[in-house]
Amino acid sequence: MLFACAIIALIVILFSRWVYRWRNPKCNGVLPPGSMGLPIIGETIEYLTPYATDDPPPFLQKRISRYGPIFRTNILGQSVVISTDAEVNYRVFQQENNGFELCYSESFTRVTGKQGLAGYHGDFHKYLRSLMLKLVSPEALREKLINDMVDNTREHLSSWSKLGKVDAKDGTDEVN
Repeated sequence: MLFACAIIALIVILFSRWVYRWRNPKCNGVLPPGSMGLPIIGETIEYLTPYATDDPPPFLQKRISRYGPIFRTNILGQSVVISTDAEVNYRVFQQENNGFELCYSESFTRVTGKQGLAGYHGDFHKYLRSLMLKLVSPEALREKLINDMVDNTREHLSSWSKLGKVDAKDGTDEVN
């Protein structure tokens, strides 16, 4: 009986040590401070928890107050470093392919597909991103998309004004 208790105590101690090391890996000045959460799932559950305000997510607020604007964590099964500092983020994006590589989590790549923007890296990724930004940039929105939206809205409102009575629900179904 004593031997069984000793074995169980040893297993509990080893498991506790493994969980502690998982949650608090040594960084030796190489990585920013942070917690890795629970083994395997990390802090994914707290990260994906919905919130109802326009403020930054509680997940970020809690870690920024505890670790500062740059911290490490484990989300969606991958260890990541999160930066909320605009100056640091600007420098990282400026140094892409020179010490930093922009990449997305494996789960995000699976959702968007390997042929999506997340499936490419380096110069080609930068090229695709610039093409997309040309389509949805503020200038493109002002020049093309907003004018198209205004024209379509005027056209539908004009057609509705001739009806006399419009059910908004039915009217929006017709637009689609």
